[in-house]
Amino acid sequence: MGLRADFELTLSCQAFLYQEAELLDRKQFDEWLLLLHPDLRYEIPVRLTVSSEHLDSEFSGDSVHLRDSFASIEMRVRRLQTEHAYAENPPSRTTRLITNVQASRIDETDVQVRSKFLLHRSQGGSTGYELVAGERLDVLHSAGGDTRLLTRVVYLSHTTLPTMNLGVFL
Repeated sequence: MGLRADFELTLSCQAFLYQEAELLDRKQFDEWLLLLHPDLRYEIPVRLTVSSEHLDSEFSGDSVHLRDSFASIEMRVRRLQTEHAYAENPPSRTTRLITNVQASRIDETDVQVRSKFLLHRSQGGSTGYELVAGERLDVLHSAGGDTRLLTRVVYLSHTTLPTMNLGVFL
């Protein structure tokens, strides 16, 4: 694959991730669900504090903050659309910044995409806010002109969640 093809692939993946962030920030969850593959795997492993010689094992292989499938994410979205989503009542105001996007083709249908993110979250009348930062490793699956998120692993920069709950999607 040439430099131009790599550039075009990365731009295409950036556009997908920017669209996804915009839909989430605007709380257009039904439209966002259309970007997710039915076989979605979405997880956030726990980051461990390790010495510099063990940096290759700074994320737990067993413990996760969250492990979701398409069905469980769809259930979370449906709950957000009711009065029973107590952690999101009132709804969070979010701004997602996506940067440092790098894409590489896995095969004819799948692309691995690395990106960095910063989520700004505030809620209610408080002047307080939360910042959540990290890296995402995604696989985007394309078939028939349709691209969907197949897997997402979120590697938080934090060892302790800087938020009271994960009522929003990263």
